[in-house]
Amino acid sequence: AGAASVLVATSVLGGTTVKANSEVSRTATPKLSRDFKNRLNDIAIIRDASSAQKVRNLLKGASVGDLQALLRGLDSARAAYGRDDYYNLLMHLSSMLNDKPDGDRRQLNLASLLVDEIEKRIADGDSYAKLLEAKLAAIKSQQEMLRERDSQLRNLEKEKEQELQKAKDERQALTESFNKTLSRSTKEYNKLKTELAKEKEKAAKMTKELADKLSNAEASRDKAFAVSKDLADKLSSAEASRDKAFAVSKDLADKLAAKTAEAEKLMENVGSLDRLVESAKREMAQKLAEIDQLTADKAKADAELAAANDTIASLQTELEKAKTELAVSERLIESGKREIAELQKQKDASDKALVGSQANVAELEKQKAASDAKVAELEKEVEAAKAEVADLKAQLAKKEEELEAVKKEKEALEAKIEELKKAHAEELSKLKEMLEKKDHANADLQAEINRLKQELADRIKSLSQGGRASQTNPGTTTAKAGQLPSTGESANPFFTIAALTVIAGAGMAV
Repeated sequence: AGAASVLVATSVLGGTTVKANSEVSRTATPKLSRDFKNRLNDIAIIRDASSAQKVRNLLKGASVGDLQALLRGLDSARAAYGRDDYYNLLMHLSSMLNDKPDGDRRQLNLASLLVDEIEKRIADGDSYAKLLEAKLAAIKSQQEMLRERDSQLRNLEKEKEQELQKAKDERQALTESFNKTLSRSTKEYNKLKTELAKEKEKAAKMTKELADKLSNAEASRDKAFAVSKDLADKLSSAEASRDKAFAVSKDLADKLAAKTAEAEKLMENVGSLDRLVESAKREMAQKLAEIDQLTADKAKADAELAAANDTIASLQTELEKAKTELAVSERLIESGKREIAELQKQKDASDKALVGSQANVAELEKQKAASDAKVAELEKEVEAAKAEVADLKAQLAKKEEELEAVKKEKEALEAKIEELKKAHAEELSKLKEMLEKKDHANADLQAEINRLKQELADRIKSLSQGGRASQTNPGTTTAKAGQLPSTGESANPFFTIAALTVIAGAGMAV
Protein backbone atom coordinates (compact mmCIF):
# COMPACT_ATOMS: atom_id res chain seq x y z
CA ALA A 1 0.00 0.00 0.00
CA GLY A 2 2.93 2.32 0.80
CA ALA A 3 4.50 1.83 -2.64
CA ALA A 4 1.14 2.36 -4.33
CA SER A 5 0.54 5.59 -2.38
CA VAL A 6 4.00 6.86 -3.30
CA LEU A 7 3.33 6.14 -6.99
CA VAL A 8 -0.09 7.81 -6.83
CA ALA A 9 1.20 10.91 -5.11
CA THR A 10 4.13 11.14 -7.49
CA SER A 11 1.99 10.85 -10.62
CA VAL A 12 -0.86 13.13 -9.50
CA LEU A 13 0.94 15.85 -7.56
CA GLY A 14 4.03 16.21 -9.66
CA GLY A 15 7.11 14.28 -8.69
CA THR A 16 7.23 14.89 -4.95
CA THR A 17 6.96 11.84 -2.73
CA VAL A 18 4.05 12.18 -0.29
CA LYS A 19 1.74 9.82 1.52
CA ALA A 20 -1.97 9.80 0.78
CA ASN A 21 -4.06 10.89 3.75
CA SER A 22 -7.73 10.21 4.26
CA GLU A 23 -8.36 13.90 5.12
CA VAL A 24 -6.76 17.24 4.26
CA SER A 25 -5.06 18.60 7.36
CA ARG A 26 -6.12 22.12 8.37
CA THR A 27 -4.16 22.26 11.60
CA ALA A 28 -0.86 23.05 9.84
CA THR A 29 -0.44 26.02 7.50
CA PRO A 30 1.65 25.09 4.44
CA LYS A 31 4.18 27.67 3.36
CA LEU A 32 5.90 28.32 0.09
CA SER A 33 9.46 27.08 -0.08
CA ARG A 34 12.09 29.79 -0.28
CA ASP A 35 13.35 28.62 -3.67
CA PHE A 36 9.87 28.44 -5.21
CA LYS A 37 8.95 31.87 -3.85
CA ASN A 38 12.21 33.43 -5.09
CA ARG A 39 11.74 31.99 -8.56
CA LEU A 40 8.19 33.37 -8.75
CA ASN A 41 9.49 36.78 -7.59
CA ASP A 42 12.19 36.64 -10.30
CA ILE A 43 9.48 36.03 -12.92
CA ALA A 44 7.40 38.91 -11.48
CA ILE A 45 10.36 41.29 -11.61
CA ILE A 46 11.33 40.45 -15.19
CA ARG A 47 7.98 40.58 -16.95
CA ASP A 48 7.94 39.64 -20.63
CA ALA A 49 5.88 37.71 -23.17
CA SER A 50 7.16 34.37 -21.82
CA SER A 51 6.21 35.05 -18.20
CA ALA A 52 3.07 32.89 -18.37
CA GLN A 53 5.03 29.92 -19.76
CA LYS A 54 7.71 30.36 -17.08
CA VAL A 55 5.03 30.27 -14.37
CA ARG A 56 3.53 27.16 -16.01
CA ASN A 57 6.88 25.41 -16.01
CA LEU A 58 7.50 26.36 -12.40
CA LEU A 59 4.05 25.15 -11.31
CA LYS A 60 4.53 21.93 -13.30
CA GLY A 61 7.55 21.04 -11.18
CA ALA A 62 6.17 22.47 -7.93
CA SER A 63 6.03 20.33 -4.82
CA VAL A 64 2.80 19.37 -3.08
CA GLY A 65 3.59 21.73 -0.22
CA ASP A 66 4.04 24.70 -2.56
CA LEU A 67 0.81 23.87 -4.42
CA GLN A 68 -1.08 23.49 -1.14
CA ALA A 69 0.27 26.84 0.06
CA LEU A 70 -0.93 28.52 -3.16
CA LEU A 71 -4.33 26.78 -3.01
CA ARG A 72 -4.83 27.91 0.58
CA GLY A 73 -4.50 31.48 -0.70
CA LEU A 74 -7.67 30.97 -2.73
CA ASP A 75 -9.73 30.14 0.38
CA SER A 76 -11.52 33.40 1.24
CA ALA A 77 -12.78 31.86 4.49
CA ARG A 78 -9.28 31.82 5.94
CA ALA A 79 -8.35 34.48 8.46
CA ALA A 80 -5.15 35.27 6.57
CA TYR A 81 -6.95 35.67 3.24
CA GLY A 82 -5.54 38.58 1.25
CA ARG A 83 -2.50 38.90 3.52
CA ASP A 84 -0.40 35.91 2.59
CA ASP A 85 2.33 35.13 0.05
CA TYR A 86 -0.19 34.02 -2.55
CA TYR A 87 -1.98 37.37 -2.56
CA ASN A 88 1.28 39.32 -2.83
CA LEU A 89 2.45 37.12 -5.70
CA LEU A 90 -0.98 37.42 -7.35
CA MET A 91 -0.63 41.19 -7.31
CA HIS A 92 2.73 40.96 -9.08
CA LEU A 93 1.73 38.15 -11.46
CA SER A 94 -1.54 39.50 -12.83
CA SER A 95 -2.54 40.61 -16.30
CA MET A 96 -0.03 38.36 -18.09
CA LEU A 97 -0.40 37.86 -21.80
CA ASN A 98 -2.29 34.64 -22.64
CA ASP A 99 0.26 33.02 -24.94
CA LYS A 100 -2.13 30.11 -25.57
CA PRO A 101 -5.48 31.71 -26.48
CA ASP A 102 -8.44 29.57 -25.46
CA GLY A 103 -11.33 31.83 -26.54
CA ASP A 104 -12.23 32.54 -22.92
CA ARG A 105 -9.33 34.40 -21.36
CA ARG A 106 -7.45 37.31 -22.87
CA GLN A 107 -5.08 37.63 -19.93
CA LEU A 108 -3.70 35.27 -17.33
CA ASN A 109 -2.62 35.58 -13.74
CA LEU A 110 -1.17 33.31 -11.08
CA ALA A 111 -4.63 32.04 -10.03
CA SER A 112 -5.64 31.02 -13.56
CA LEU A 113 -2.31 29.23 -14.15
CA LEU A 114 -2.64 27.52 -10.74
CA VAL A 115 -6.13 26.29 -11.68
CA ASP A 116 -4.80 25.03 -15.03
CA GLU A 117 -2.03 23.09 -13.30
CA ILE A 118 -4.38 21.53 -10.71
CA GLU A 119 -6.89 20.56 -13.43
CA LYS A 120 -4.06 19.13 -15.52
CA ARG A 121 -2.78 17.07 -12.60
CA ILE A 122 -6.27 15.75 -11.86
CA ALA A 123 -6.73 14.92 -15.54
CA ASP A 124 -3.33 13.25 -15.52
CA GLY A 125 -4.49 11.29 -12.50
CA ASP A 126 -7.55 10.14 -14.47
CA SER A 127 -5.33 9.29 -17.44
CA TYR A 128 -2.96 7.46 -15.15
CA ALA A 129 -5.91 5.56 -13.71
CA LYS A 130 -6.90 4.56 -17.25
CA LEU A 131 -3.28 3.70 -17.93
CA LEU A 132 -3.28 1.57 -14.80
CA GLU A 133 -6.49 -0.09 -15.94
CA ALA A 134 -4.90 -0.79 -19.33
CA LYS A 135 -1.78 -2.04 -17.60
CA LEU A 136 -3.97 -4.13 -15.30
CA ALA A 137 -5.76 -5.60 -18.33
CA ALA A 138 -2.41 -6.21 -20.04
CA ILE A 139 -1.04 -7.89 -16.92
CA LYS A 140 -4.18 -10.00 -16.66
CA SER A 141 -3.78 -10.93 -20.32
CA GLN A 142 -0.13 -11.76 -19.73
CA GLN A 143 -1.15 -13.66 -16.64
CA GLU A 144 -3.66 -15.67 -18.68
CA MET A 145 -1.01 -16.24 -21.34
CA LEU A 146 1.46 -17.31 -18.67
CA ARG A 147 -1.12 -19.59 -17.11
CA GLU A 148 -1.92 -21.05 -20.51
CA ARG A 149 1.80 -21.39 -21.19
CA ASP A 150 2.23 -22.90 -17.74
CA SER A 151 -0.58 -25.34 -18.50
CA GLN A 152 1.00 -26.16 -21.85
CA LEU A 153 4.37 -26.65 -20.19
CA ARG A 154 2.79 -28.79 -17.49
CA ASN A 155 1.17 -30.90 -20.20
CA LEU A 156 4.47 -30.96 -22.06
CA GLU A 157 6.23 -31.91 -18.85
CA LYS A 158 3.70 -34.71 -18.31
CA GLU A 159 4.15 -35.84 -21.92
CA LYS A 160 7.92 -35.72 -21.55
CA GLU A 161 7.70 -37.59 -18.26
CA GLN A 162 5.43 -40.15 -19.91
CA GLU A 163 7.84 -40.40 -22.84
CA LEU A 164 10.70 -40.66 -20.37
CA GLN A 165 8.86 -43.33 -18.40
CA LYS A 166 8.01 -45.12 -21.63
CA ALA A 167 11.62 -44.85 -22.73
CA LYS A 168 12.75 -46.08 -19.31
CA ASP A 169 10.29 -48.97 -19.55
CA GLU A 170 11.48 -49.70 -23.06
CA ARG A 171 15.06 -49.45 -21.87
CA GLN A 172 14.23 -51.71 -18.91
CA ALA A 173 12.51 -54.18 -21.23
CA LEU A 174 15.35 -53.88 -23.69
CA THR A 175 17.86 -54.29 -20.88
CA GLU A 176 16.03 -57.34 -19.57
CA SER A 177 15.73 -58.70 -23.11
CA PHE A 178 19.35 -57.86 -23.68
CA ASN A 179 20.39 -59.52 -20.44
CA LYS A 180 18.23 -62.56 -21.20
CA THR A 181 19.46 -62.72 -24.77
CA LEU A 182 22.99 -62.10 -23.61
CA SER A 183 22.64 -64.78 -20.94
CA ARG A 184 21.01 -67.15 -23.40
CA SER A 185 23.56 -66.28 -26.05
CA THR A 186 26.35 -66.66 -23.51
CA LYS A 187 24.98 -70.02 -22.44
CA GLU A 188 24.49 -71.07 -26.04
CA TYR A 189 27.91 -69.70 -26.86
CA ASN A 190 29.50 -71.54 -23.95
CA LYS A 191 27.47 -74.65 -24.81
CA LEU A 192 28.41 -74.37 -28.45
CA LYS A 193 31.96 -73.65 -27.46
CA THR A 194 32.00 -76.71 -25.17
CA GLU A 195 30.25 -78.84 -27.76
CA LEU A 196 32.54 -77.47 -30.41
CA ALA A 197 35.54 -78.27 -28.26
CA LYS A 198 34.14 -81.74 -27.63
CA GLU A 199 33.29 -82.16 -31.28
CA LYS A 200 36.70 -80.86 -32.23
CA GLU A 201 38.29 -83.24 -29.77
CA LYS A 202 36.00 -86.05 -30.94
CA ALA A 203 36.59 -85.12 -34.54
CA ALA A 204 40.31 -84.92 -33.93
CA LYS A 205 40.18 -88.28 -32.19
CA MET A 206 37.96 -89.76 -34.87
CA THR A 207 40.07 -88.15 -37.52
CA LYS A 208 43.14 -89.63 -35.94
CA GLU A 209 41.42 -92.98 -35.58
CA LEU A 210 40.12 -92.76 -39.10
CA ALA A 211 43.50 -91.62 -40.29
CA ASP A 212 45.07 -94.52 -38.43
CA LYS A 213 42.41 -96.85 -39.74
CA LEU A 214 42.84 -95.37 -43.16
CA SER A 215 46.56 -95.76 -42.88
CA ASN A 216 46.14 -99.29 -41.56
CA ALA A 217 43.52 -99.99 -44.19
CA GLU A 218 45.76 -98.57 -46.86
CA ALA A 219 48.65 -100.61 -45.41
CA SER A 220 46.38 -103.65 -45.23
CA ARG A 221 45.19 -102.90 -48.71
CA ASP A 222 48.74 -102.57 -49.93
CA LYS A 223 49.69 -105.69 -48.00
CA ALA A 224 46.61 -107.52 -49.23
CA PHE A 225 47.34 -106.26 -52.68
CA ALA A 226 50.92 -107.49 -52.32
CA VAL A 227 49.73 -110.76 -50.81
CA SER A 228 47.13 -111.03 -53.52
CA LYS A 229 49.77 -110.36 -56.12
CA ASP A 230 52.10 -112.83 -54.43
CA LEU A 231 49.30 -115.32 -54.15
CA ALA A 232 48.39 -114.68 -57.74
CA ASP A 233 52.00 -115.20 -58.66
CA LYS A 234 52.15 -118.28 -56.48
CA LEU A 235 48.84 -119.41 -57.93
CA SER A 236 50.15 -118.86 -61.38
CA SER A 237 53.35 -120.67 -60.43
CA ALA A 238 51.36 -123.44 -58.73
CA GLU A 239 49.11 -123.70 -61.73
CA ALA A 240 52.18 -123.83 -63.90
CA SER A 241 53.69 -126.47 -61.58
CA ARG A 242 50.38 -128.28 -61.60
CA ASP A 243 50.25 -128.17 -65.33
CA LYS A 244 53.86 -129.26 -65.44
CA ALA A 245 53.22 -132.00 -62.86
CA PHE A 246 50.12 -132.98 -64.76
CA ALA A 247 52.15 -133.10 -67.91
CA VAL A 248 54.87 -135.06 -66.14
CA SER A 249 52.24 -137.33 -64.60
CA LYS A 250 50.66 -137.81 -67.98
CA ASP A 251 54.00 -138.43 -69.54
CA LEU A 252 54.85 -140.87 -66.79
CA ALA A 253 51.46 -142.49 -67.21
CA ASP A 254 52.07 -142.73 -70.91
CA LYS A 255 55.50 -144.10 -70.27
CA LEU A 256 54.07 -146.48 -67.68
CA ALA A 257 51.45 -147.61 -70.13
CA ALA A 258 54.12 -148.02 -72.78
CA LYS A 259 56.34 -149.88 -70.41
CA THR A 260 53.42 -152.02 -69.27
CA ALA A 261 52.59 -152.72 -72.85
CA GLU A 262 56.18 -153.53 -73.49
CA ALA A 263 56.25 -155.75 -70.42
CA GLU A 264 53.10 -157.54 -71.51
CA LYS A 265 54.57 -157.81 -74.96
CA LEU A 266 57.74 -159.14 -73.48
CA MET A 267 55.73 -161.50 -71.29
CA GLU A 268 54.02 -162.75 -74.42
CA ASN A 269 57.36 -163.12 -76.15
CA VAL A 270 59.04 -164.66 -73.07
CA GLY A 271 58.45 -168.22 -74.27
CA SER A 272 59.92 -167.63 -77.66
CA LEU A 273 62.60 -165.44 -76.66
CA ASP A 274 64.47 -167.33 -74.02
CA ARG A 275 67.57 -165.58 -74.88
CA LEU A 276 65.94 -162.43 -74.21
CA VAL A 277 64.44 -163.58 -70.92
CA GLU A 278 67.23 -162.57 -68.82
CA SER A 279 67.65 -159.42 -70.75
CA ALA A 280 63.97 -158.90 -70.58
CA LYS A 281 63.91 -159.71 -66.92
CA ARG A 282 66.66 -157.33 -66.37
CA GLU A 283 65.00 -154.89 -68.61
CA MET A 284 61.73 -155.83 -66.96
CA ALA A 285 63.19 -155.31 -63.58
CA GLN A 286 64.65 -152.11 -64.82
CA LYS A 287 61.36 -151.16 -66.35
CA LEU A 288 59.54 -152.17 -63.16
CA ALA A 289 62.02 -150.13 -61.23
CA GLU A 290 61.42 -147.28 -63.63
CA ILE A 291 57.69 -147.94 -63.33
CA ASP A 292 57.93 -147.89 -59.58
CA GLN A 293 60.03 -144.79 -59.83
CA LEU A 294 57.59 -143.27 -62.24
CA THR A 295 54.73 -144.39 -60.00
CA ALA A 296 56.44 -142.85 -57.07
CA ASP A 297 57.19 -139.77 -59.11
CA LYS A 298 53.59 -139.72 -60.26
CA ALA A 299 52.34 -140.12 -56.72
CA LYS A 300 54.71 -137.41 -55.69
CA ALA A 301 53.59 -135.26 -58.59
CA ASP A 302 49.98 -136.02 -57.72
CA ALA A 303 50.72 -135.08 -54.14
CA GLU A 304 52.44 -131.93 -55.31
CA LEU A 305 49.53 -131.27 -57.62
CA ALA A 306 47.08 -131.78 -54.79
CA ALA A 307 49.24 -129.59 -52.59
CA ALA A 308 49.39 -127.00 -55.35
CA ASN A 309 45.61 -127.23 -55.74
CA ASP A 310 45.23 -126.82 -51.99
CA THR A 311 47.65 -123.92 -52.07
CA ILE A 312 45.77 -122.39 -54.97
CA ALA A 313 42.47 -122.84 -53.13
CA SER A 314 43.98 -121.39 -49.97
CA LEU A 315 45.50 -118.54 -51.92
CA GLN A 316 42.18 -117.93 -53.64
CA THR A 317 40.47 -117.88 -50.25
CA GLU A 318 43.07 -115.52 -48.87
CA LEU A 319 42.78 -113.42 -52.03
CA GLU A 320 39.01 -113.18 -51.62
CA LYS A 321 39.51 -112.33 -47.95
CA ALA A 322 42.08 -109.71 -48.88
CA LYS A 323 39.70 -108.29 -51.49
CA THR A 324 36.92 -108.24 -48.88
CA GLU A 325 39.20 -106.52 -46.37
CA LEU A 326 40.28 -104.10 -49.08
CA ALA A 327 36.64 -103.28 -49.87
CA VAL A 328 35.92 -102.85 -46.15
CA SER A 329 38.95 -100.60 -45.81
CA GLU A 330 37.82 -98.54 -48.78
CA ARG A 331 34.31 -98.27 -47.30
CA LEU A 332 35.83 -97.23 -43.95
CA ILE A 333 37.92 -94.67 -45.74
CA GLU A 334 34.86 -93.25 -47.56
CA SER A 335 32.85 -93.31 -44.32
CA GLY A 336 35.69 -91.55 -42.49
CA LYS A 337 35.84 -88.94 -45.22
CA ARG A 338 32.06 -88.42 -44.99
CA GLU A 339 32.24 -88.17 -41.20
CA ILE A 340 35.11 -85.70 -41.47
CA ALA A 341 33.08 -83.65 -44.00
CA GLU A 342 30.02 -83.79 -41.68
CA LEU A 343 32.15 -82.74 -38.71
CA GLN A 344 33.53 -79.89 -40.81
CA LYS A 345 29.96 -78.83 -41.66
CA GLN A 346 29.02 -78.99 -37.98
CA LYS A 347 32.10 -76.95 -37.13
CA ASP A 348 31.24 -74.37 -39.83
CA ALA A 349 27.63 -74.22 -38.54
CA SER A 350 28.88 -73.81 -34.97
CA ASP A 351 31.29 -71.07 -36.08
CA LYS A 352 28.45 -69.36 -38.00
CA ALA A 353 26.10 -69.64 -35.01
CA LEU A 354 28.86 -68.25 -32.79
CA VAL A 355 29.40 -65.32 -35.16
CA GLY A 356 25.60 -64.77 -35.28
CA SER A 357 25.41 -64.79 -31.49
CA GLN A 358 28.28 -62.31 -31.31
CA ALA A 359 26.53 -60.12 -33.93
CA ASN A 360 23.27 -60.32 -31.95
CA VAL A 361 25.12 -59.34 -28.79
CA ALA A 362 26.77 -56.41 -30.62
CA GLU A 363 23.40 -55.31 -32.06
CA LEU A 364 21.77 -55.54 -28.63
CA GLU A 365 24.62 -53.53 -27.13
CA LYS A 366 24.14 -50.94 -29.89
CA GLN A 367 20.38 -50.80 -29.21
CA LYS A 368 21.03 -50.51 -25.49
CA ALA A 369 23.49 -47.64 -26.08
CA ALA A 370 20.93 -45.89 -28.34
CA SER A 371 18.24 -46.42 -25.70
CA ASP A 372 20.54 -45.03 -22.99
CA ALA A 373 21.28 -42.00 -25.20
CA LYS A 374 17.54 -41.48 -25.85
CA VAL A 375 16.77 -41.74 -22.14
CA ALA A 376 19.55 -39.26 -21.35
CA GLU A 377 18.20 -36.87 -24.00
CA LEU A 378 14.65 -37.21 -22.65
CA GLU A 379 15.93 -36.62 -19.13
CA LYS A 380 17.63 -33.43 -20.36
CA GLU A 381 14.39 -32.35 -22.09
CA VAL A 382 12.42 -33.05 -18.92
CA GLU A 383 14.91 -31.06 -16.85
CA ALA A 384 14.75 -28.19 -19.38
CA ALA A 385 10.94 -28.32 -19.29
CA LYS A 386 11.00 -28.30 -15.49
CA ALA A 387 13.41 -25.34 -15.54
CA GLU A 388 11.16 -23.49 -17.99
CA VAL A 389 8.12 -24.31 -15.86
CA ALA A 390 9.95 -23.03 -12.78
CA ASP A 391 10.95 -19.87 -14.68
CA LEU A 392 7.38 -19.35 -15.86
CA LYS A 393 6.13 -19.95 -12.33
CA ALA A 394 8.55 -17.29 -11.12
CA GLN A 395 7.39 -14.94 -13.90
CA LEU A 396 3.77 -15.73 -13.07
CA ALA A 397 4.39 -15.05 -9.39
CA LYS A 398 6.16 -11.80 -10.33
CA LYS A 399 3.27 -10.83 -12.60
CA GLU A 400 0.81 -11.65 -9.82
CA GLU A 401 2.83 -9.44 -7.46
CA GLU A 402 2.85 -6.68 -10.09
CA LEU A 403 -0.88 -7.21 -10.58
CA GLU A 404 -1.51 -6.88 -6.85
CA ALA A 405 0.74 -3.80 -6.73
CA VAL A 406 -1.07 -2.26 -9.72
CA LYS A 407 -4.44 -3.06 -8.13
CA LYS A 408 -3.31 -1.39 -4.92
CA GLU A 409 -1.90 1.55 -6.91
CA LYS A 410 -5.16 1.83 -8.83
CA GLU A 411 -7.21 1.71 -5.64
CA ALA A 412 -4.91 4.24 -3.98
CA LEU A 413 -4.99 6.44 -7.08
CA GLU A 414 -8.77 6.32 -7.28
CA ALA A 415 -8.95 7.10 -3.58
CA LYS A 416 -6.44 9.93 -3.99
CA ILE A 417 -8.29 11.32 -6.99
CA GLU A 418 -11.56 11.22 -5.08
CA GLU A 419 -9.79 12.74 -2.09
CA LEU A 420 -8.30 15.49 -4.23
CA LYS A 421 -11.61 16.10 -5.92
CA LYS A 422 -13.39 16.26 -2.56
CA ALA A 423 -10.62 18.26 -0.87
CA HIS A 424 -10.25 20.83 -3.63
CA ALA A 425 -13.74 20.84 -5.13
CA GLU A 426 -14.77 23.74 -2.95
CA GLU A 427 -11.48 25.55 -3.45
CA LEU A 428 -11.63 25.00 -7.23
CA SER A 429 -15.20 26.25 -7.29
CA LYS A 430 -14.23 29.31 -5.29
CA LEU A 431 -11.15 29.75 -7.42
CA LYS A 432 -13.19 29.64 -10.62
CA GLU A 433 -15.67 32.15 -9.16
CA MET A 434 -12.81 34.37 -8.08
CA LEU A 435 -11.24 34.05 -11.51
CA GLU A 436 -14.48 35.08 -13.11
CA LYS A 437 -14.70 38.00 -10.70
CA LYS A 438 -11.04 38.75 -11.31
CA ASP A 439 -11.66 38.74 -15.05
CA HIS A 440 -14.49 41.23 -14.61
CA ALA A 441 -12.41 43.21 -12.11
CA ASN A 442 -9.48 43.15 -14.50
CA ALA A 443 -11.73 44.39 -17.27
CA ASP A 444 -13.06 47.17 -15.03
CA LEU A 445 -9.54 47.91 -13.84
CA GLN A 446 -8.31 48.04 -17.42
CA ALA A 447 -11.13 50.43 -18.30
CA GLU A 448 -10.29 52.55 -15.26
CA ILE A 449 -6.62 52.43 -16.22
CA ASN A 450 -7.44 53.51 -19.74
CA ARG A 451 -9.62 56.29 -18.37
CA LEU A 452 -6.90 57.36 -15.95
CA LYS A 453 -4.38 57.30 -18.78
CA GLN A 454 -6.63 59.49 -20.82
CA GLU A 455 -7.20 61.85 -17.88
CA LEU A 456 -3.47 61.84 -17.18
CA ALA A 457 -2.79 62.67 -20.79
CA ASP A 458 -5.40 65.38 -20.68
CA ARG A 459 -3.92 66.57 -17.41
CA ILE A 460 -0.47 66.71 -18.87
CA LYS A 461 -1.81 68.46 -21.92
CA SER A 462 -3.71 70.94 -19.78
CA LEU A 463 -0.62 71.47 -17.64
CA SER A 464 1.40 72.17 -20.74
CA GLN A 465 -1.14 74.82 -21.67
CA GLY A 466 -1.56 76.10 -18.10
CA GLY A 467 0.32 79.36 -18.61
CA ARG A 468 -1.92 80.65 -21.34
CA ALA A 469 -5.06 79.43 -19.66
CA SER A 470 -4.22 81.13 -16.37
CA GLN A 471 -3.90 84.45 -18.08
CA THR A 472 -7.21 84.06 -19.83
CA ASN A 473 -9.30 82.57 -16.97
CA PRO A 474 -7.31 82.04 -13.80
CA GLY A 475 -10.31 81.30 -11.66
CA THR A 476 -11.47 78.16 -13.54
CA THR A 477 -8.34 76.37 -14.70
CA THR A 478 -7.24 74.49 -11.60
CA ALA A 479 -9.12 72.28 -9.20
CA LYS A 480 -8.75 72.30 -5.56
CA ALA A 481 -5.74 70.66 -4.11
CA GLY A 482 -6.41 67.04 -3.17
CA GLN A 483 -9.39 66.59 -5.58
CA LEU A 484 -9.65 64.20 -8.51
CA PRO A 485 -9.71 66.09 -11.79
CA SER A 486 -12.59 64.04 -13.22
CA THR A 487 -15.00 63.94 -10.30
CA GLY A 488 -13.74 66.53 -7.90
CA GLU A 489 -13.74 63.99 -5.11
CA SER A 490 -11.17 64.16 -2.36
CA ALA A 491 -8.19 61.90 -3.10
CA ASN A 492 -6.14 60.00 -0.57
CA PRO A 493 -2.46 60.72 -1.24
CA PHE A 494 -1.53 57.06 -0.53
CA PHE A 495 -4.17 55.81 -2.98
CA THR A 496 -2.97 58.30 -5.55
CA ILE A 497 0.57 56.97 -5.28
CA ALA A 498 -0.71 53.35 -5.44
CA ALA A 499 -2.86 54.17 -8.45
CA LEU A 500 0.04 55.76 -10.24
CA THR A 501 2.12 52.68 -9.45
CA VAL A 502 -0.62 50.43 -10.84
CA ILE A 503 -0.95 52.65 -13.90
CA ALA A 504 2.75 52.55 -14.47
CA GLY A 505 2.74 48.76 -14.02
CA ALA A 506 -0.25 48.39 -16.29
CA GLY A 507 1.45 50.52 -18.87
CA MET A 508 4.41 48.17 -18.78
CA ALA A 509 2.16 45.10 -19.02
CA VAL A 510 -0.08 46.39 -21.78
